[in-house]
Formats: sequence, C-alpha cells, structure tokens
Amino acid sequence: MRKERAFLAIITAVAGLQLFASGALGDTETHTLPETRVVEDRIEAETEKVSLEELRSGRFSNLGEALTEIPGVSGVKRSHSAVEPVIRGLGWERVQTQLDGIPLYGACPGRMDPPAMILQPEYAQDAYVIKGVPSVTLGPAGTGGRVMVSTDYERKADSPSEMGGWIRSTYDSARDGVLGGVAGFGGTERFDVYGSFAGASLDNYESADGIEVPAGQKEFGGSLSLGYRPFPNHRVRFGFIDLEDRGIDYPSLPMNSDRTSSRVFNWSYRIGQTGKSFEGFRFRTGYSTVDHRMNNEGKATRKKLEAETEAESETFSTSLEGKWRAWSSATLTVGADFFYLNRDALRSRHIIAASRTFLDHIWPDARQWDVGAFTELDIEFTEAYRLRAGGRFDFVSSDAKAADAPGLEGRTVRENYVLYYGAEAADVMQNDPLGSGNLLFEWKPRVDLIVHAGGGVSSRAAGVTERFFAFAPAPGGFQVGNPTLNPEIKYEVVGGVDWQNAWISVSANLFGSWFNDYIYSFTIDRRDVNGDGKDDIVRGFRNVNARLYGGEAAAVVKPFGPVSIPLSLAYVRGVNTTDDTDLPRMPPLEGRIACRVDFENRVPWWAQFGCRLAARQSKIDNDFPESETPGFAVFHLRGGVQVFQRLRVDVGVENLFDQEYTEHLTPWAAVGAGDLKQGDDIPEPGRFVQAGFKLDF
Repeated sequence: MRKERAFLAIITAVAGLQLFASGALGDTETHTLPETRVVEDRIEAETEKVSLEELRSGRFSNLGEALTEIPGVSGVKRSHSAVEPVIRGLGWERVQTQLDGIPLYGACPGRMDPPAMILQPEYAQDAYVIKGVPSVTLGPAGTGGRVMVSTDYERKADSPSEMGGWIRSTYDSARDGVLGGVAGFGGTERFDVYGSFAGASLDNYESADGIEVPAGQKEFGGSLSLGYRPFPNHRVRFGFIDLEDRGIDYPSLPMNSDRTSSRVFNWSYRIGQTGKSFEGFRFRTGYSTVDHRMNNEGKATRKKLEAETEAESETFSTSLEGKWRAWSSATLTVGADFFYLNRDALRSRHIIAASRTFLDHIWPDARQWDVGAFTELDIEFTEAYRLRAGGRFDFVSSDAKAADAPGLEGRTVRENYVLYYGAEAADVMQNDPLGSGNLLFEWKPRVDLIVHAGGGVSSRAAGVTERFFAFAPAPGGFQVGNPTLNPEIKYEVVGGVDWQNAWISVSANLFGSWFNDYIYSFTIDRRDVNGDGKDDIVRGFRNVNARLYGGEAAAVVKPFGPVSIPLSLAYVRGVNTTDDTDLPRMPPLEGRIACRVDFENRVPWWAQFGCRLAARQSKIDNDFPESETPGFAVFHLRGGVQVFQRLRVDVGVENLFDQEYTEHLTPWAAVGAGDLKQGDDIPEPGRFVQAGFKLDF
C-alpha cells in the first residue's frame, strides 16, 4: 500500500515537471462558460454553482463528496467516498446526474458507483446543482433535482495561442494516503484542448473512539476535451473521461469493489448567432459504459461463502435543439432527445461446505429507452420581470430480456415477480407516457434584490432496479423488483429571495412537493429463503403518495475588512401520506457557520474556523433499515498561503475536537469487517489533517 502511494506521488510530480519543462505559459484556466451551462439565457432559480476552487482544493476525491457542502444537498455513503447525492430529501435515481448533457448510470446493483463518484475534480470545468423547478430542455425529467457537469474547456473566440497547467497533491492523515492530479490546457485561435490525470490511494480510518472502518480506495483516471471552431459562430467538440477503480471497501454492503472501469465519450456541434430570428442550434450525442466486478473478499462471510458479481451498464444519449427569437423580448427553444440504458448483472455464490455454486440474476438484461420532445419560452417583459414556461412529453419503454432465466427456489425470474406481485407482473414489457412542465417567474425590483416563485410537474418511470431487480440476496436480506410500478408524478411549488449589499448577502428558499405514486421500498415478506432456519427479510417496491416540504437559507456577513462569516441552514421533512409514516432517508436539520479571514498582502493567506451542526433525526421509517441518530457538532480549522504567484499550500484539521459521530444517511454495516459487526452504525473519521499544494504553470 505504501509503495502504491509513493508511486502515485512520483507519477503526479513527474507529470507536473514535464508540463513545466514543455514551456507552458498560461497562469490559470481562463475561459468562458461552456455550451452546457444551465444559466445560459433562461431563468434558473434555486441553482447552485459548485466552486471550482473548492472542488479542486484537494479535500475531495470526487464530485459527490464536494456536493454535500451545498445547503440542501446530502449524501448516502456506502463507502467513505462513494457519495450518492440526495437533494432536498430525494435521492436514488430521482437525482439525474448528467455529464455534458448525457445522463449517467452506474453498473452496480448495490449502488457502489453512483455517477457523481466517477467525476473527478480534475475533470470538471463547470458543475451545478438544480434544486428547484428545472428547465424542460435539460433532458428526461428526474423528480429529485439534477447534478449537471461539463468537461468542455472553451476559451473565448480568437484567443491567442497559449498553454498552461497545474499539479496538485494532498495527504490525508485519516486514511494515510494521497490524492493527486495534474492538468494541461490551452489552444490556438480556433482550437481548445484540456487534458487531466488524477488518482487516489487511501487506506482504512479510525473513528474518534478508535473503531477501525474499512475505507481502502485505489483508483486513477483521466479526461480529454477537444474543441474546434471551423467557422465563425460554429464549434465542434469531443470529450472523453475514464476512471479505473482497482479496489474500494464498502462497509455498508456485503461485497467490496474489485474492479470497475467507467468511460464516457461525447460529441457536440453548435451554431450560435445574434441579431437574427434563428439564434442557433445544438446537437449532442454521447455514449458511456461501466464494467464492474465485486466480491466478498475481506468480509466475515468469506469463510463460508465465496460470492462474486459481474455487472455492466451501457448508455447512449442524443439531443437536438434550436432557439428562435420569438419576438424582441422572448426566445423559444424547441428540441427532442433520446436516451437508452442497458443493465445486466449476474452473481455467483459458492457455498464452501457443500461445494455447490449458484448463479443469481440481479438485473436480467434489463433495458430502458426514452424519447422526448420539449418546448420552452423565456420572456423578458422588462428589466424587472421575467417568465419561463415550458413543457415536455416523454415515452419510456422498459423490458427485461432474461426474465425467463432461472431464479431462486427453482422458479424463473418472471415467476418470482408473479409470486410477489400477482399475475400482472408476468408482463415485463412496460410502456409509460410521461408529461412534465414548469412555470417560473422572476422579479427584480432593485439591482440588489431578486424574488422568484414558480411551480411545475415532473414525472419519472420506475428505474431498472425498482422494476426488474430479480429475486436475489441484497443488503439486509433479499430484494425483488416490481414490473407493475406506475410512474412517479411530482407536483412542486417553490419561492425564494436573494438580497445583498456591501456587508451582507442573503439567499432563502422554501419548497413543497406532492407525489402521486412515489416509488417506495418496503418489506414485502419475512420467511426462511436461504434454508438456515431463520426468517429472512424480503424487500420490494410499491407506489404510495408522499409529501415533502422544507427550505434552505444561506448568508455571508462581511462585518469589516478581510473578515467574512458564512452561514447556512437546511431542512426537509418527508411523509408517506398513504401509510401516515415518515419517509426513509430524510437528512436531519443541518447548519454551518464559520469565520474566515482573507488577507491580500504581499504573501496572500487565508484562515477559517468553522462548524457543521446536525440535529437529532428521530423522524424515521421503522420499516426501512435505518435508526435514529443523535445530533452532533463537528469543527474544522483550515488555512492556506500563496507562497509565490504559482504555488499555493493549504492545510486543514478536520473534526478538530475528535467528535465520535455518524451521518444519518450512512447505511449500517452489512456484514462484519474491520472492527464493525453486522448492523453496526458506521462512524466518521476522528481528528485528522489534510495538507496539500497546487502549483500552476
């Protein structure tokens, strides 16, 4: 392990020296927002931009970890770094993660590889979280918000020839390992290029009470973005990213990742022009593939059972949209898109004592495609009033090609669906017409004040796991999908205000949403499935009605000079109104406060002392595998110095007072591993130090 960490550090340093030796001239990444930006010419209230400075600070190994810094965004952590975003209490595949407009999906049935995890900090040029009513032009509707990332490196037209680069590396004492990355970028008057390489080699950690938690992580990858302007106002672009996982520990799951390869290719062409009725069009297409292998090596179950799963995910997406100037104060966007997803997974279980091997279909060659059409009007009545109105229609078709393959207890996969959901479940070919729409109003009475309000409806067909998970072992027992599920329909209202002056900036939002046919995980059966004499829990999926409401507030107070005080607060409540119970996996009330000092001296430096507070979460779903968690307060002390123009050094002490605590959304330990026993809460690291540098060329 130590040799691997040393090797990673050497590779990172050598790559940086090569950039320096090549005569790179640029200081920083100076470029315009890419074509995929979501704040282009339309209203996008309740949209948070992820700070690239924060994302590349060296504190995070992927985008998913960084997103939890945003008020209203939490994360389910099946591994320490495998963070699946939860936006305003909604997670799972309700949250759409898109890379340059391409919806991304992982290949692990246990959700080891949420899409935000494969997006390394070095890859992104822009990243946004849409929490409120989204534009219908952004693709098939999710019901839980969107994470939108672009790797498109685009400089201003006619920029001079230049090259630049940077290198960064961070040591993490909690996991006795390093994160590293290097990037080079630049171009000519017509050509833009950006390339990066990143890697991580991290070990287990101990909580404040000395509990060892498996957290090994070895991965590396890279990205490439190429852009070309063949004619004025025309641009063609190609992008590629790759991430190779060579072993990650997942204490919340009965297996660990052995190997995962994730690759995304995308291509786009756009024309943009001003002063004409037809303002331009954009065509995008992309393809992604994930090959995943996991096994139970390192788990307590390995002595009796050898288990391994091979899984794969394949997606294809394409879209075309055009924009017209409908009249002097309004633009009309019209377009269509297509998306295809194929998932397949097969698990082998070898019972050592009986010398018998069983094969379990998990995703039975499941396929889903979506074709959609949309139109949206953006009207600027005056400088003070704007309105966005849009609608889209989607047709989603789902099927399981291997539904007649053998399943548990001598039945086929299809017969097990029928066993739990009735005769209708025999038909695995399902078609769902979906509609979505939005109306968002913005009022700007003064230059320092913006008020917005709006509403919308969004819908989502049941995902591959919810609909087609074959009756098979799953964390906490067994699980079986439901082919008969209705689509989720969400009705939403939002409102908020943004205000600022010389010494304070404030943002506050309120939201409420009502679900028809919310897709809910529940205990469908309790019986001895595996023949060990004990009852097993079998979980399934059904439709219920639900309600969520809450809000976020954030402020930055600047009392004097270099001092600033950032504060934030976020709350969400979710209720299953069909059963009059709490929805599962609702994050607790959470707040943050810090005091930061920034000195722009001859040698600039900064320092921050801050705290993250979470309240006790007692509103839980007793039928779901979760328990109440106590509140906590975790402090940090961070600082940095610009040693000279191109070298920055940052140091932070996290969990400063060595607090023992557990995140509410972190699932229990699935089986014994490290110092954890089955069913234990998984604590976070105790006090630790992160120290790193970033060198620009």
